[in-house]
This record gives sequence, structure tokens and C-alpha cells, in this order.
Amino acid sequence: MSEENIEEMSPSKRKMLAKLGKLPAGDQAEASTESEMAETTEDIGDIEEMSPSRRKMLAKLGKLPSDLPSKSRPSKTAAPARKTPTAAKSTATGEVHPLVSGKIKRSVKPKLEFKVERRGWLSLAFGWLAFLLGGIPAFATMILRFLFPNVLFEPPQSFKAGYPDDYTIGAIDETYKEKYGVWIGRTDKYIYALSTVCTHLGCTPNWLSGESKFKCPCHGSGFRKTGVNFEGPAPRPLERHWIGLADDGQIIVDKNIKFQREKGQWESENSYLPWT
Repeated sequence: MSEENIEEMSPSKRKMLAKLGKLPAGDQAEASTESEMAETTEDIGDIEEMSPSRRKMLAKLGKLPSDLPSKSRPSKTAAPARKTPTAAKSTATGEVHPLVSGKIKRSVKPKLEFKVERRGWLSLAFGWLAFLLGGIPAFATMILRFLFPNVLFEPPQSFKAGYPDDYTIGAIDETYKEKYGVWIGRTDKYIYALSTVCTHLGCTPNWLSGESKFKCPCHGSGFRKTGVNFEGPAPRPLERHWIGLADDGQIIVDKNIKFQREKGQWESENSYLPWT
């Protein structure tokens, strides 16, 4: 081969001929040198297109050329050190607040401006009017109840029941049943005053003159005209009230004092009025 043809060849073809031993020795060395330079140039072109991680790996393996311009990443500047905030001190009270930095100033209260339209004023006025119309009567009622408390007006517990001779022997007088809750009876020896309250559940029995007994309409308890129970669920006789004579000779009955037969109190003084 002529030298002109060899020089016109591409580096890759010259390298191939050098490997086959068809180039002269000088040409072979020159071709190998040129081919290595070409490969290095091609490799440099490929390496520049490589990612940084792959280039780093090739550098560790020693396969990067020494004259390859290295692309080093710009060094990061160190961030300035953060300043530790100092504890704040209140200018008003002098207290130290470790979680707040700087000086603590008193907050200024915002000024609130309320604009009420005409409809708002009317609604407000009607609301106050309704409140006054409903509240004043209730307040007045409370005051009146305080000034005039509830009082239960009961008939007097003692009263005059006429003269002894006004009553018939063997009869029961019901004159004071409705007003005072008392029956007055007379025997041939004394006069007594019986309570009109049934000893079972507090009902008011009726006097049955034809049967000569008191009969309770609630549960059927029966009492003789002396007040002793003899039928029905009533557990004990009717109670007697205190009875006596006033200075004017009239009978006085006092309901505050009661006498019970089962306790032996019917024989006590003023449980009956002796009269013959």
C-alpha cells in the first residue's frame, strides 16, 4: 500500500489494518496512536453526554482520560447559622417569656364600628318593646306574690256549739259537719263531739239515721253512732274532740285536742261533757 492511501484512510480502518499486520511498523504505531486519540476523542464526546453518576463510576475504575475537563458541581455555600432567639421581657410587667423573642408590646384593641340600618333599629326597638311588655307583668306578679303570700284560710279550730239542751238524746246533730267537720251526739249521760274523718283513708262518712250508723262511701267502713267501728276496712273508731262549757253556758268544741278510744283516751276529762 502506498503512504498516500494509508493517510487517506480513516483512523478506524487504519487500526483494523494495523491489527491484521498489513501496515508498516511505523505506520502501525502511528495508526495505533491516532486510533487511540480518536477513541479518546469519541469517548470524551460520550463521557460529556454521560450522567454525573456514570462519570463518577468510570473515574473510580480509572477509565477516564487525565486531560478530561472535569465538571464539578458548584460548591454549596454554607447556610448562615441561625441565631438563638433570646427570651423576651415584658415592658409592662417585667416578666420573662422564653418562647417569645423581642419585646412584648401591649396590643392595641381594634376599633369596632357598628353601622345599624333603619330596619335594624326597628327590629331592635320592637324586640325591647316585646321584652318590656312580657317582663313587666311577670315582675309585677312576683312582687305581688311576695307582698301577699299564699295563706290558707281555715275555719277556727274552736267554736261554740249552742246549749246542751238544744240536742236530743240518742240523736246525731249534723249542724257543724260542713263548716267545722264535727258531729255532736248526746246520750242520756253525756254529750260528745265526733270527727267526720274516716280512720281508713280520710273520707267523710255519711250519717244514716234509719240504720243508726255512719257509713263511709269510699270503702264501706261502718261506725256506730258512738263512733266505734264495726264493719269495713276502718282499723279504729272515729276520733273525739275536746268539749266543754263556756262561761255563758254554751258548748265549746276545740279541734286542736283529739281523743282516741284505742289509747284509752275516751275516758279522759273533756273527751265528753257530762249532762243529764
